[in-house]
Amino acid sequence: MDTSVFAINTRPMPGGWSWLLGDDPNRRTGLQRMLVAYALLLGMHGLRALGLLSTGQGLDDLALPLSLDLLWMTLCFSLVRSGRTAQRPDPTLTSTQVALALLSVVMSYALVDVGRAAAAPLVGTMLALTVHHLRARTIVMLGGLSLVLLAGCTWVLELVSTEGVSGPRPWIGLATLALCVPGLGWAAHRAATLRQTQKAQRSALQEALTTLDALATQDELTGLANQRHMQAVLQAECKRHARSGRPFCIALLDIDQLQAVNERHGLAQGDEVIRQLARVGSSHLRASDMMARWSGEEFMILMPETPLDGGMRSLERLREHLRTRWGYYHDGRWVPMNCTAGLTRYRTGETLQQMLHRVDQALREARASGQDQVVNS
Repeated sequence: MDTSVFAINTRPMPGGWSWLLGDDPNRRTGLQRMLVAYALLLGMHGLRALGLLSTGQGLDDLALPLSLDLLWMTLCFSLVRSGRTAQRPDPTLTSTQVALALLSVVMSYALVDVGRAAAAPLVGTMLALTVHHLRARTIVMLGGLSLVLLAGCTWVLELVSTEGVSGPRPWIGLATLALCVPGLGWAAHRAATLRQTQKAQRSALQEALTTLDALATQDELTGLANQRHMQAVLQAECKRHARSGRPFCIALLDIDQLQAVNERHGLAQGDEVIRQLARVGSSHLRASDMMARWSGEEFMILMPETPLDGGMRSLERLREHLRTRWGYYHDGRWVPMNCTAGLTRYRTGETLQQMLHRVDQALREARASGQDQVVNS
């Protein structure tokens, strides 16, 4: 029978039950729900047994359905507990267990005369509990099959039993169930539609969160890290230096002719120049280096585990590479671009702001000395 409808009233059992439920949290929850459902079904057998005893009848007729129930419960629990059903679309075997529970109700109805009038309402209740977990077609099929079997049993009992089946009450219950099954199928269809809608909404929300995360960490024009994200990375690098003492450098690059490009050819051409610098520059850096757009025409480069002289060599190679690969075409003529850069290394004990101020000063000195050069501080 369906085991996930008891989620609100169940809580994970303490660690002492690991021998029974295992350690996987999701599987533990499913198994706990199954045990609660089993207890309810076995409780139904218990009430029927009390009814038999109160009328002076034996329990022989109840032995077969009870034994079969214990058998399939043990088998289903063992399969779910072992994890063999984890990759199935229905990992807790809900549809299978519902079908077996309905078969148990029909068998008890045929063999035990006590409580027959409650069989049809019980079937309807069991199907109602599954509308959020089974497909509409499955519910209608199980309900229709239960109706056929119960009606067949009722008809046979009317023929062979001298006492009948306690008057018209079973037939009234079956008629009510027949009216309820289509409604349960419709409810299951609506529940499935709502699940699909919720799934689509969750997917859209996840995409929106991913987009927001990208906007929070990436520069929209270049796809590089933005200043906010780069500052967080630099803070982490400062902490790493405090732990390991490994050196690192940062460089601040400035596009020399960007203002002229914007004035002569428009902002669109200027944006293309910026995108090219990001693409050509980041592709030439080491895998461990990181490039970010710092402001409109400035780019920050982080070079981990790099002393000042190593950073100077890397930056000079990058500058020469940009000089030959970076530029744009205008009127069929290639217009090269270049940049000016300031470089500095992190000094033990200083703040990030002090380091950023020093690299900015190095860039200012480079600008004052001319274009297309690197100055370290």
